[in-house]
Amino acid sequence: MSPLPGPDDPGRLHPATLLLAPIRQLGAWAVPLVIALVAGSRSSEGLGGFGLVLLVLAVTFVGQLVRWLRLRWWVEDGAVHLRTGLLQVENRTVPIDRIHNVDVVEPLFARVLGMAELRIESAGSSGADLSLSYVAADAAQAIRDALTASAGASDELEEEPPETTVLVRTPTSELLVAGATSNRIGALAIAAGAAVGFLIDSGIDPEGVLDSAWDLVLLAPWVAGISIAVAAVVIGWVVSIAQSVLRFNDFTLELVGDEAHRSHGLLTKSSGRIPLGRVQAVAVTQPLLRRWLGRSTIVAETAGSVAAGVDAGTGTVSPIEHDARVPELVSTMLRRAGTGNERLQPVSRLAIRRGFVRAWVPLAAIGVAGAIWLSTWWLGLPLGAAPLAWWWSHRRWVAIGYRLEDDLLVCRSGVLLRRRWFIPTAKVQAAGTRATPFQRRLGLADLLVESAAKGAATVRVIDVEADEADSLAERLSLVSADTAFRTDAV
Repeated sequence: MSPLPGPDDPGRLHPATLLLAPIRQLGAWAVPLVIALVAGSRSSEGLGGFGLVLLVLAVTFVGQLVRWLRLRWWVEDGAVHLRTGLLQVENRTVPIDRIHNVDVVEPLFARVLGMAELRIESAGSSGADLSLSYVAADAAQAIRDALTASAGASDELEEEPPETTVLVRTPTSELLVAGATSNRIGALAIAAGAAVGFLIDSGIDPEGVLDSAWDLVLLAPWVAGISIAVAAVVIGWVVSIAQSVLRFNDFTLELVGDEAHRSHGLLTKSSGRIPLGRVQAVAVTQPLLRRWLGRSTIVAETAGSVAAGVDAGTGTVSPIEHDARVPELVSTMLRRAGTGNERLQPVSRLAIRRGFVRAWVPLAAIGVAGAIWLSTWWLGLPLGAAPLAWWWSHRRWVAIGYRLEDDLLVCRSGVLLRRRWFIPTAKVQAAGTRATPFQRRLGLADLLVESAAKGAATVRVIDVEADEADSLAERLSLVSADTAFRTDAV
């Protein structure tokens, strides 16, 4: 019996979904609800903050109940249909032959209740076209397999199951390195908020702690500044490492036939598939610390991939990988013999001059303003910053490079965050140039390349000589047009 429901007996969400919505709403409203509870506990009139909490839970439950009662989905005429809404009815349809990815995501609470979220995405979308949250976990896997099989029904049937090859299996030690080399300010802010909450819960007076810290700043500002900086780095590293391990724990990427299957996660289990034939581009990123350690992160941009969290529209190939294996994995994702010659063509050296002006002029303006309004010592800012700005602009120029082969475009840029794009020319949807008045005066232009992938749509090679940029754009456009007539480039 097919796990795909028909129009006569449409599918519904799991009944336990009604329990998760209030829990998620409490998490989203945690800070204001805590404030309301504290304020309500000091009031002798009515329920105070407790009444607000009960009201939020009641409204959320009623809204989720209406959604659960009204949401229906089914498969008919080669498409997945979803209908939801009470006053405003919404109908969504995704043709099965346009489905690129079907992902199953299992958050912690949902997994405890035996549920999973099913995300269905088609070509060109920047997020899930259809999201079924939540259905039974075993049903989610069966539905994904059935939709994937239906989407590839036009392919020849294989007599034997495709061979499975493990491409990537990331050990925990490497995830620790990944977290330690991607320090995030946002994670630091979360940790700071949690620390304040801990102080309050422990009965410690935060104002007293701040007063003591301020006294230290007044007595020994350099010691305080260094201590704060060290604490920020350490806390940021710890939180980043924890996020890396929680998100990518037991990361595995397997090659199954013409698809790459990935699975990962400690609390939230995530799994998905990357159809190699629909990979639009591969991006290799290296934060500065990771680059010094010879490590990279590899992601595949597909026209319709789905991944959990900040990676929407991106399928992770490897969260952290030794640079020696990068060419092999990129070649596998692009289904080509190799990534070709690694030497890249530099852009015009005039890019150094433009980079220096863009980096130094704002500092010079600040220095002049400070000299006028505060002290002439501020004039030292533009003078001292000039060598640094020149060094930065030179490193920026060194980082920028490109190479166009018959079937592959390679672009590179970034000083602190180095990124390389590998874009098959057959996947290029549009190519053109853009030049500011300053660039036109120097005979420069930016090369713009777009594909059907969300992230790769912004690929840009800056400060190329104008004639060269026009020639590259014309070559890419001709290849793209020729490919569109010969095959489905998506």
